[in-house]
Amino acid sequence: MSRIGAITLLNQTVTTTVNGTTSPIGTGVEKAALTLTGSAFGGTTPSFTVAVQHSFDGGTNWLALATFTAMTANGSQTVFVSEDAGTVVIGTSLRAIVSAASGTTPTALLVVTATVKD
Repeated sequence: MSRIGAITLLNQTVTTTVNGTTSPIGTGVEKAALTLTGSAFGGTTPSFTVAVQHSFDGGTNWLALATFTAMTANGSQTVFVSEDAGTVVIGTSLRAIVSAASGTTPTALLVVTATVKD
Protein backbone atom coordinates (compact mmCIF):
# COMPACT_ATOMS: atom_id res chain seq x y z
CA MET A 1 0.00 0.00 0.00
CA SER A 2 1.32 3.43 -0.89
CA ARG A 3 0.65 6.65 0.97
CA ILE A 4 1.53 10.11 -0.26
CA GLY A 5 0.82 13.20 1.79
CA ALA A 6 2.07 16.73 2.27
CA ILE A 7 2.61 18.21 5.73
CA THR A 8 3.34 21.84 6.54
CA LEU A 9 6.15 21.92 9.10
CA LEU A 10 6.75 25.67 9.27
CA ASN A 11 4.61 28.51 7.93
CA GLN A 12 5.30 31.78 9.68
CA THR A 13 7.02 35.12 9.51
CA VAL A 14 10.36 34.63 11.19
CA THR A 15 12.44 37.26 12.98
CA THR A 16 14.62 34.99 15.15
CA THR A 17 15.23 31.31 15.80
CA VAL A 18 11.94 29.43 15.89
CA ASN A 19 10.67 25.84 15.99
CA GLY A 20 7.82 24.71 13.80
CA THR A 21 4.93 22.55 14.91
CA THR A 22 5.61 18.87 15.55
CA SER A 23 3.91 16.82 12.84
CA PRO A 24 3.38 13.10 13.41
CA ILE A 25 3.95 11.10 10.22
CA GLY A 26 3.63 7.56 11.56
CA THR A 27 5.86 4.62 10.80
CA GLY A 28 6.87 3.20 7.46
CA VAL A 29 7.69 6.46 5.71
CA GLU A 30 10.49 5.61 3.29
CA LYS A 31 10.91 8.82 1.29
CA ALA A 32 10.39 12.51 1.90
CA ALA A 33 10.75 15.58 -0.28
CA LEU A 34 11.42 18.56 2.01
CA THR A 35 10.79 21.96 0.43
CA LEU A 36 11.70 25.35 1.88
CA THR A 37 10.12 28.44 0.33
CA GLY A 38 11.18 31.91 1.45
CA SER A 39 9.55 35.24 0.62
CA ALA A 40 9.04 38.76 1.96
CA PHE A 41 12.66 39.12 3.10
CA GLY A 42 13.26 42.30 5.05
CA GLY A 43 15.97 44.02 7.05
CA THR A 44 19.58 44.45 6.02
CA THR A 45 21.31 41.33 4.60
CA PRO A 46 18.80 38.85 6.07
CA SER A 47 19.88 35.22 6.18
CA PHE A 48 18.07 32.22 7.63
CA THR A 49 19.31 28.64 7.99
CA VAL A 50 16.49 26.13 8.27
CA ALA A 51 16.75 22.47 9.25
CA VAL A 52 14.31 19.60 9.47
CA GLN A 53 14.55 17.32 12.46
CA HIS A 54 12.90 13.98 13.15
CA SER A 55 11.94 12.13 16.30
CA PHE A 56 11.35 8.47 17.07
CA ASP A 57 9.62 9.13 20.42
CA GLY A 58 6.87 11.61 19.52
CA GLY A 59 8.96 14.74 19.99
CA THR A 60 10.86 14.25 23.24
CA ASN A 61 14.22 13.86 21.49
CA TRP A 62 15.10 15.35 18.09
CA LEU A 63 17.75 14.37 15.54
CA ALA A 64 18.95 16.22 12.44
CA LEU A 65 17.42 14.92 9.20
CA ALA A 66 18.29 17.61 6.62
CA THR A 67 19.58 21.19 6.45
CA PHE A 68 18.83 23.67 3.69
CA THR A 69 21.31 26.14 2.24
CA ALA A 70 20.93 29.54 3.96
CA MET A 71 18.09 31.57 2.44
CA THR A 72 18.87 35.23 1.75
CA ALA A 73 16.24 36.11 -0.86
CA ASN A 74 12.92 34.92 -2.28
CA GLY A 75 13.05 31.41 -3.69
CA SER A 76 12.75 27.75 -2.86
CA GLN A 77 14.85 24.64 -2.54
CA THR A 78 14.12 20.96 -2.07
CA VAL A 79 16.06 18.24 -0.26
CA PHE A 80 15.23 14.56 -0.77
CA VAL A 81 15.61 12.00 2.02
CA SER A 82 15.26 8.30 1.31
CA GLU A 83 15.64 5.12 3.31
CA ASP A 84 16.61 3.41 0.04
CA ALA A 85 20.20 4.51 0.54
CA GLY A 86 20.29 2.44 3.72
CA THR A 87 21.82 5.23 5.78
CA VAL A 88 18.71 7.06 6.99
CA VAL A 89 15.69 5.81 8.87
CA ILE A 90 12.97 8.46 9.02
CA GLY A 91 11.42 8.98 12.47
CA THR A 92 7.73 9.11 13.33
CA SER A 93 7.54 12.92 13.77
CA LEU A 94 9.01 15.86 11.87
CA ARG A 95 9.53 19.54 12.62
CA ALA A 96 11.33 22.44 10.96
CA ILE A 97 13.56 24.80 12.91
CA VAL A 98 15.27 28.06 12.07
CA SER A 99 18.70 27.19 13.41
CA ALA A 100 20.33 30.54 12.59
CA ALA A 101 19.21 34.03 11.66
CA SER A 102 21.54 36.89 10.83
CA GLY A 103 21.51 40.43 9.48
CA THR A 104 20.11 43.63 10.88
CA THR A 105 16.46 43.13 11.93
CA PRO A 106 16.03 40.19 9.51
CA THR A 107 12.52 39.00 8.68
CA ALA A 108 11.09 36.55 6.18
CA LEU A 109 8.09 34.37 5.57
CA LEU A 110 9.42 30.82 5.63
CA VAL A 111 7.35 27.78 4.68
CA VAL A 112 8.63 24.21 4.94
CA THR A 113 6.55 21.34 3.62
CA ALA A 114 7.27 17.65 3.62
CA THR A 115 5.78 15.33 1.03
CA VAL A 116 6.13 11.79 2.34
CA LYS A 117 5.70 8.39 0.71
CA ASP A 118 5.79 4.90 2.12
